[in-house]
Amino acid sequence: MGYPPKRWITALARQQTASTSADLARHAVLAKKAAIALLLISQQALNEATRIDEMRSRALTDLAKLRELEAEHAAVGERLEFQKSKANWVQERIHKGYEGDVEKLWENGAKAKRRSRPRAATCC
Repeated sequence: MGYPPKRWITALARQQTASTSADLARHAVLAKKAAIALLLISQQALNEATRIDEMRSRALTDLAKLRELEAEHAAVGERLEFQKSKANWVQERIHKGYEGDVEKLWENGAKAKRRSRPRAATCC
């Protein structure tokens, strides 16, 4: 007589133990299929995460380029404003004339020229 005695095992339990090897094979196949499905799902999740990461890095690169172009645009606007004001000032000076400043410049230039003439060197 084996252990446990047959009288302790119910009819339902005897049916289950009889088909245990078939159940184990079925469970092994199901476990293998589940593992393959899990592997495929994890591979898809990895691919999706990689694509999202690539898109995020491209978006950050584009934002950095946008900030750079905005700064350049603002700098060009400042330079343009300065050049316009300078051109307006030049036009105003042309229309008003030099109001006698030219005479003073010629006088100062002539004085400077006289001062910078080399003197004749005396030889012994």
